[in-house]
Amino acid sequence: MSEKHPQDEWVGLDEDIQNQLASVDSSTIAAVDKCVLRDIIKKCKLTVRPGLDKLRYEHVKALAGYCSESSIEEDVFCDRLASILTLIIRGDIPEPISHVLSDNELIAIPKGPADIRPIGIGSTLRKLAALVIMRRLNSFNNEHFKNFQFGMQRNGMEHIILESRLRC
Repeated sequence: MSEKHPQDEWVGLDEDIQNQLASVDSSTIAAVDKCVLRDIIKKCKLTVRPGLDKLRYEHVKALAGYCSESSIEEDVFCDRLASILTLIIRGDIPEPISHVLSDNELIAIPKGPADIRPIGIGSTLRKLAALVIMRRLNSFNNEHFKNFQFGMQRNGMEHIILESRLRC
């Protein structure tokens, strides 16, 4: 599996993109908004499998609060979680913690008679950080990839089926 999926994070990226990524000033990335985070948490599916951290969305929802009126404790939790997610998104977390967050539970699913498909299940904190980023990029993605990428849109599968039928 390691031959098919090398560890080098820069594989496939040309040198210009590598330089651009390395030169990003993380302080320019906006902090995670507590209200946006609470909205994301409320919309998380409860059946998503946790990663190595064993933290489930159910746990996060219980700590963040289910009601529109939140308690002081729920507000404090959301403030602190937003701060942690901001650090993750900016890449400003200490290296030992970075290794823990970047680790995945790897599952090998058979793909045909002689191949496997690796599935990595990341930590819940990393999934939440990804959801925050997706929320931020949603309008950009919808505008710039509207005729190319349907899977990330609402009712995306219906668009894919319709497009494939129209092109046949």
